[in-house]
Amino acid sequence: VSPRTAAILGFEPSELVDRPIYEFLDDEAGKAFERCIRECRNNGGSTELFNCTILHSAGHNVVLESSLCRRYDEFGMGSGYRLVSRDVTEREKAYQGLFKWKSFLNSVVMNIPAMVLVKEVKKGTYIYFNREMEEFFSICWSSAAGKMGCELFPDRLVEYLVSGDREVAGTGSPVSMPEMKLKVPGRDERIIRSRKVPIFGMDNNLEYILTLLEDITEEKEAEERIIAQRDQAQSYLDLAGVMIAVIDRKGCVSCINRHGCSMLGVREDELTGKDWFESVIPPGMRERLRKQYSRII
Repeated sequence: VSPRTAAILGFEPSELVDRPIYEFLDDEAGKAFERCIRECRNNGGSTELFNCTILHSAGHNVVLESSLCRRYDEFGMGSGYRLVSRDVTEREKAYQGLFKWKSFLNSVVMNIPAMVLVKEVKKGTYIYFNREMEEFFSICWSSAAGKMGCELFPDRLVEYLVSGDREVAGTGSPVSMPEMKLKVPGRDERIIRSRKVPIFGMDNNLEYILTLLEDITEEKEAEERIIAQRDQAQSYLDLAGVMIAVIDRKGCVSCINRHGCSMLGVREDELTGKDWFESVIPPGMRERLRKQYSRII
């Protein structure tokens, strides 16, 4: 038994000699060890690699990366096995931490209310789609991963995505794409916008392009309704036969109707944003009316 064992497992070599190795292995590690011995016998004694967990003298587990090979005597007969191990406990903890972090990030990206897809630049294929993307385009990540855009999306969308990819590749910077109208099978015409983000590798070369797609159809429809309602309200104001002006809390003109502009002999843009009392009210009445207005507000 190597003296190094004391540093790894906390046992002096003399404490381990003649003791069954199974005393230090849990059930899973014991099965892995037995499986490795069988493989070593079957392959003629070649080295076999496996990981196992062994109990430290202090009571905690130690993860070992081990290699097992057959030993032979001077007559070429098998006389036992040689086991060489190294402590990889911290490495396994790091792997587990990385796995948890990747799982967390995947859960976040998979469930955000925007469509996410990732393209591998070298192959020109898409390797990731989140749930929103799957539902919007009726695709399945497991079957769509590794395919090119022309195999997955309508031609107009492919051209739209590729144009953004070219710009990202040329600038190496995030790119915001203009809005576009798109007819998706099974849906009415939709309006989408996107943002593309470059992802670089260790060598600082562009490896992936992350695309965020948003369906802004309802947002645009709401904007159009608000504009229509505003224009309709403005038309009512303009048809009125009296002056109508809207004054904000600071006493500035927010808007004024057409009849008011005609009475005052100004254009609406000349008065909008100006102080109503300074611009319209005669000097002798300004302070009194301003105070009255402040009390009302």
